[in-house]
Amino acid sequence: MAWLLVREWHYAGWMDDDAFIAFRYARNFARGLGLVFNPGERVEGYTNFLWTVLMAGAARAGLDIPSAAQALGAAFSLATLGLVAFFGRRGLQWIALLPVALLCVSESWAAWAVGGLENVPAAFFVVLALWFFWSYLDQGTLQPLRWAAVACSLAAMTHPTHLLVAGVLGAALALEARRGRRPWLHGAQFAAVVAALYGTYFIWRWIYYGALLPNTFYAKVGVNSAMLARGLAYFASMLQAFPLLLVAAVATGAAAGRDIRVAILTVLVLSYTAYAIWIGGEAFPALRLFVVPLPIACLLAASGVARLAPRLRLGAALVLVAGTATAAYLHPRLRQLDIAVANDNLTMAETAGRWMKQNFVPGAVLAFSGAGVVPFYGEMPFIDTLGLTDAHIAHTAAQHLGQGMAGHERGDGRYVLSRQPDWIMFTGRPLSSHSPNYPGDNELFADQNFHLDYEPVRVTLQYVTRRSHQKRSYDLCLFRRVAPHS
Repeated sequence: MAWLLVREWHYAGWMDDDAFIAFRYARNFARGLGLVFNPGERVEGYTNFLWTVLMAGAARAGLDIPSAAQALGAAFSLATLGLVAFFGRRGLQWIALLPVALLCVSESWAAWAVGGLENVPAAFFVVLALWFFWSYLDQGTLQPLRWAAVACSLAAMTHPTHLLVAGVLGAALALEARRGRRPWLHGAQFAAVVAALYGTYFIWRWIYYGALLPNTFYAKVGVNSAMLARGLAYFASMLQAFPLLLVAAVATGAAAGRDIRVAILTVLVLSYTAYAIWIGGEAFPALRLFVVPLPIACLLAASGVARLAPRLRLGAALVLVAGTATAAYLHPRLRQLDIAVANDNLTMAETAGRWMKQNFVPGAVLAFSGAGVVPFYGEMPFIDTLGLTDAHIAHTAAQHLGQGMAGHERGDGRYVLSRQPDWIMFTGRPLSSHSPNYPGDNELFADQNFHLDYEPVRVTLQYVTRRSHQKRSYDLCLFRRVAPHS
């Protein structure tokens, strides 16, 4: 746990840009402007409702939202360790500490505990649902089953993907009822609680935003062979980061026979893996899609070690922990964050946003592909050129879906130009560039009217890195709208 806290402190020098999308929704909600990104525009550009509402509560309490997100994420990471340890009370003895140790040495767990998004809190609710369901299997009473349904609903409201946990547990209840081990009424009550809680939320968001699915789904997801290939490449990266853990988890599931607990854990790990492949992986660092199934895989692997001969258990546990720690630490998707921490990319983007807030004319509109840190601190009206918070771009067709960076393949340059933003920025290194990189930016740059209506602007900004306290400078590259051409 000490090692985990050290790694969380290290990664706290970085936060994911997309986290600040939810933070902006939360701040607007706390200010009474609605659960919106731009006041007056109802677009569901987030997928973590419960997390966003928690951040809104932090804002109402006068707390700094990013700091509150990191503190709360770290707290959820430790609370999950406690829950995982409780699973070991069912006869695992000292092996109860093995899944805890595996989580503590997993770099992805440490990074996303303080990364600003909902993954670790969602994992807590998923593990909590499993803990209550295990209690139901032991006791046979309805009260823990109802609490399992509540936890499933909270997990699904943290991210809709986790509704699959309720589906797997519901299927397990149906199978148990078919075998005559549990009453059908128990499954019906479980489904009723989930339907009452999550169903009420779903109907509200459908009415509020006018769409069945979050806008981010339309912006990111599609189905074709290229998406599948990219998803398989992402799965290969997961195997590279957690080779021993995944092999141990799958082997346990294959050898467990009719053990319902092991079957549930196995199906969940396989379901989350299949989901990651189906959506074509993602561009986030630190293997974010494996964060929620990570404690499940740790529990499954520990169960497998407990099934070994007593003389083999300690050696297998040590190899598993050492192998997981080494592979996770050396994985390039984790080590890329070291550069972001050293350069303090977060403060760099924050500096740009604060400069815009001070220097843009009030009400000036910025169009940019990074809908997170810059517009959060800039507080300007914003056009998301990747479509996460823009319904029109999210529903445009991507010509080469699956062949580019996940979540960065949609765009509509002509549409953005028709909105006549006052400022346009292209993503580049270290933050921005006068050369386009993404499809929508390429369309903009290829339009003759863009070059007639906009002029390039370069501003040199300075910031001080939080860890090394070094003063650094960088060029902020923008395009400013000039008088319309005749």
